[in-house]
Amino acid sequence: MVARFTAVAAALVGLAAGTSGCGMLDVAARGGADARPVAIDEERGTVAGFELGAPVDEAVAALGTPGERSAHGPLWPLGERPGRASLNMALPAGHRSLEVLRYRGLAVLVADGRVFAVIATATGTTTASGVGVGSPLAEARAAFPGLRCAEVERNERIPPFAVELVARCRARLGDRLRVGFVGDPVESVTLSTTGLGI
Repeated sequence: MVARFTAVAAALVGLAAGTSGCGMLDVAARGGADARPVAIDEERGTVAGFELGAPVDEAVAALGTPGERSAHGPLWPLGERPGRASLNMALPAGHRSLEVLRYRGLAVLVADGRVFAVIATATGTTTASGVGVGSPLAEARAAFPGLRCAEVERNERIPPFAVELVARCRARLGDRLRVGFVGDPVESVTLSTTGLGI
């Protein structure tokens, strides 16, 4: 397990260089005013009608053409700043390629042509449990009893360089899915088939 979870910086450097090493990705999360909300069904593992694990073409058919499509990131929705309220995410084991579809308020992460995670930041995005962007974190804790949270530094290095703490939470949903929330109130919802870190 430790081998799968390497330093965030190493994963990002590898992506920037165009490599596909194993590790964790630091993915930004925050709402955008012109973002389109999506429905996330964490029980079925679907987002806007397509299932995690589906071919990338199914995601594009459901969501439309992304504003940006790249093999090298960035790994956060369009209009967001890097490192803003981030969660760590494991890459699928043995992946050979990584692609990111970036929309306003949504990033779709793809490995080897199949969707493995989404990060949603659009206000109005909700899960089947009723928790979404803008919800109090207490609602997420009530809906997901196994939710583990920590207060961590926001990791954003912009003036005035003040240290700001933010809640980052994750829960395992059966054998296949993980859900994550950032912020209180919630700023982002992540659904993934790979491990989430805090």
